[in-house]
Amino acid sequence: MKIVSDIGGTYARFAQNINEVPKRVRKYRTSEFSTVYAALNQYCNDENIESQQGDISIAAAGSERNSIWTITNNPDWPIDRAQFKLNGWRLQVMINDFEAGTYALPVLSGEDLKTLKVGGKKPETSLCLLGPGTGLGLGYFHPPNMVQKTHGGNMPIACITDEQWDVVKSFQEQKGSPVVFEDIVSGRNNFVKTNPKLFHEFLGLFAAQSVIHGNAYGGLYLTGGIIEALVTEDRFDFETFEQFFCLDGVVLVKEDLQNTPIHIITDPCPALKGLINAQSILNN
Repeated sequence: MKIVSDIGGTYARFAQNINEVPKRVRKYRTSEFSTVYAALNQYCNDENIESQQGDISIAAAGSERNSIWTITNNPDWPIDRAQFKLNGWRLQVMINDFEAGTYALPVLSGEDLKTLKVGGKKPETSLCLLGPGTGLGLGYFHPPNMVQKTHGGNMPIACITDEQWDVVKSFQEQKGSPVVFEDIVSGRNNFVKTNPKLFHEFLGLFAAQSVIHGNAYGGLYLTGGIIEALVTEDRFDFETFEQFFCLDGVVLVKEDLQNTPIHIITDPCPALKGLINAQSILNN
């Protein structure tokens, strides 16, 4: 049996890896289980899996120290490699959830995406995953099979207009330290509600810097809770976003940005697909 799981602070998703595709996905509230092992056993019971042992790969927000993975916003669910082994499971891959999402980029198909701009994909260039949610995630997939994790959301913010500078100056006075993109282009405040146009301007600027820095003209992929909400409510301002995404004054760079394909990930479980791709890459 091969299981893949995407674990967050509120929900844990489990699926079976069937022919390299996540199938029979189930979602559970983490608050209803005392441990990850209890939730895994429940999944096996719900799926009538008699032999509750095998291989498992996990994506989770957080980090690992001394073989214990602590989940962000869910510290009561520590993931212990030794405990999985005692329960009969071989933990094959354990990576950050955004890292897993980045591994998914080359295997996502048209049905997993809402394409905002087709562009003209350049060969041998990287792919960029950008995710404004509770925080601001950024990752790159470099061909043929390397994922680069980053703390890109903490890049110092850039301003182009006087209005943008007024906003940043106000944030900086409140914060008492330099403002980074995550301060504005994330769910840490209600900026997307109070001034959606400026939010999209800053999002476009951040996306442009991210694509340029990573030579990621092969495709920009947007994900995260804020993007999902904006799309659901039909409030994603692509015109403003694209305007500030393509501002670069260097002709060749601007042309590359204008030709970069832009997609929104609509697949509900991209981390599960990414886990399967990561397992194939990392175990070879």
